[in-house]
Amino acid sequence: MENLRDKKLNLPDCKFLFDRQILPYLIIAFGVAVRLFQYLSNRSLWADEAVFAGASQFCPK
Repeated sequence: MENLRDKKLNLPDCKFLFDRQILPYLIIAFGVAVRLFQYLSNRSLWADEAVFAGASQFCPK
């Protein structure tokens, strides 16, 4: 049986992703993409508003 550690997997070299100059841009692009996805999904309440709405339900009047 062939050992997986010894087998070459022809994967692309992704070392450029961890370059000190490109990593901050990748993090910012990821944050923008996540925020854009949330915005385009047309949510009625954002997370902080949903927490406030849920907490205000259980407040005594």
